[in-house]
Amino acid sequence: MKKPVLIHPFLFGIFPVFFLYAQNIEQLSFSETLLPTIIVICFTILLFVMSKWVFKDYQKAGLLVSISLVLFFSYGHIWDVIQGLPRIGFILGRKRYILLSYGILFVCSIYLTLRKKKNLNNVTNFLNIVSVSLVLISLLNIGTYKIKTRNLLHEKGSLGARELTKVDSVQTE
Repeated sequence: MKKPVLIHPFLFGIFPVFFLYAQNIEQLSFSETLLPTIIVICFTILLFVMSKWVFKDYQKAGLLVSISLVLFFSYGHIWDVIQGLPRIGFILGRKRYILLSYGILFVCSIYLTLRKKKNLNNVTNFLNIVSVSLVLISLLNIGTYKIKTRNLLHEKGSLGARELTKVDSVQTE
């Protein structure tokens, strides 16, 4: 069986950049996403190359890089959710407990990935589909907003021209 293309670590890396842009599209220009995207891709490549060198398998390396990126980018959201919980947030909301649980999750991920002797083609295909879907949803949101704002600007521009024509015709009479 042919090994699948490994794209999920890179897409899981750029997804937060596109998602944050889509959520703040009115305050940002698309060019402001270029530097964060380049930084994330470079970091992902570095992490992937180091993982591939250590684990000698590109699918295992990709899986661990994806897990690392998901843990990294989800930390703040998990922190906010736990802080919002009454009573439990006070106890579990300390950074050391969250970092400890993230560390345990990461070590367990490494252990389970290394223990896996069979190929990871199905896991890679699944993660590719999930990551492509996440990025496409963000890009769809961005595209939808851009189309709507372009149509609104076009309508306002034509409306303005019609209004000016009415004003000019009234003044000449």
